[in-house]
Amino acid sequence: MPKTFSLEEVAKHNSAESLWVVINNNVHDVTAFRLMHPGGAELLLQVAGRDATDDAERAHGNSRKAKSLMSKYCIGTLAVEQFHGQVQNGKVASLVFRILQLLVFRVFCRRVNL
Repeated sequence: MPKTFSLEEVAKHNSAESLWVVINNNVHDVTAFRLMHPGGAELLLQVAGRDATDDAERAHGNSRKAKSLMSKYCIGTLAVEQFHGQVQNGKVASLVFRILQLLVFRVFCRRVNL
């Protein structure tokens, strides 16, 4: 069973000596990777100890290479109660809303033959 971490635990790892980030509710220990990061160690240090999902998506989009590389550094997942907190804060709700918008648009296009 994968190890789970709270945001509080992740927040303790916010330095060059111990650098963790959360991306898509997965916890990554990127301490060893920081010097190899193409954007530089400073970029990783800016998001150290917190949820860096939005930053990673802006920088890497759907890059398969980035996702494959990050999987090597995954050490666990964010605790379920932390994920529910993000839902309440609107992060996941925003994604669900965008998906619903897309589905409604597609149905509309089919009905009007666009």
